[in-house]
Amino acid sequence: MLACDQAVLWRAVGHDDPGAGVRYLEKIIQVSYPVPPPSDALARKLVDGYVSRSGTAHLFDDAMKRLLIERTGRNPRRIKRLINSFVLEHHLGRGSDDLDAATLVKVVLLRHFYPEFHTMVALEGPALITRFLDYHDFREHVRRGAELDPAARDRLFAATGVTPAGTAADLDSVTQELPVGFPELAKDKEFVELVRSLPRDGRWLRRPLHTGARPYGAPPAGSLLGMRVLWIDDNPADTGSLPDLFRAAGARVETATNRDEAMATLTRLNPTVIISDVSRDGDPQAGFTDLRHLREHGNYAGPAFFYCGQVTPSRLEKAREVGAGGVTTSPRELAAWLSALADEGVINPPSAGRSCCPARPPGRSGGPPRAPSSGSARCR
Repeated sequence: MLACDQAVLWRAVGHDDPGAGVRYLEKIIQVSYPVPPPSDALARKLVDGYVSRSGTAHLFDDAMKRLLIERTGRNPRRIKRLINSFVLEHHLGRGSDDLDAATLVKVVLLRHFYPEFHTMVALEGPALITRFLDYHDFREHVRRGAELDPAARDRLFAATGVTPAGTAADLDSVTQELPVGFPELAKDKEFVELVRSLPRDGRWLRRPLHTGARPYGAPPAGSLLGMRVLWIDDNPADTGSLPDLFRAAGARVETATNRDEAMATLTRLNPTVIISDVSRDGDPQAGFTDLRHLREHGNYAGPAFFYCGQVTPSRLEKAREVGAGGVTTSPRELAAWLSALADEGVINPPSAGRSCCPARPPGRSGGPPRAPSSGSARCR
């Protein structure tokens, strides 16, 4: 409000002429003024003040404060929300017995600012952190000549299955076998410092307090009606609540733990779509091998997606080779892909001998597929 006539307002309040007050208020000139973000110096003062008032100043070092400022876009409300999230979790006792406050605040930062990496670690375990740091250090060694621990180098090659050639090409080789987001994360100094400071025992791996009324972006009830899903995974617990969410949306979901069970289910179910893991029973390529077998023997020619703990360039290429539509670690992304199939009317799979995949991956409203993130990607 820029100005007001107190006499008119008084008459309106005093019920002398309510209509006049309403008419006056409707004429007030309102100006939209975007509040600019605070400067770097002011943002630092805001963070210092917030952590001081919340009693958490001793838990935030300079690197964490820089991360907080940069990743929130210097937005005071977002900064306060994140600090309050930590305070809430800490005082509700999540980890008060086995997780110190200094570690908990780092976990909150990781979950808020790097949710895809947090999800990957939750699926793969804390060994993924060691793998990332080994990759980062090896990358710095190749590109800048930084000192490298030979044990870390050997551990990285063993984890990726790469045979070292002793050249700069080794970096490209290991990158092909690591999550697609690793190269960008390795450039983020604050992220590297944050991850390096986390304990490797996995005690901090826990689910958020609140997952929402419709977790994972679950499809609406009835939206998958008529869809038949064959889900192949040697560890059904890894699928979480997704099968039940898809059933609630109208799909029929049946599971198999290996190729033999999948073959037995195929004839009876005639699935609309196959969802598969990648590594199975000690074979890191089992998912690709089995889908290729089904394609080549004419057992299945419909859409297929891989739901797994990591999306790597190598896995994306292998998924393309076997005619899969995408690879993802994201429950939300997988749910969106099934919804897209339903939107396009893909309920009955093509018969053997027909093309197993559309000319391009299905997208909503005929638009282009989403750009790949570090946690998921469509095969093109």
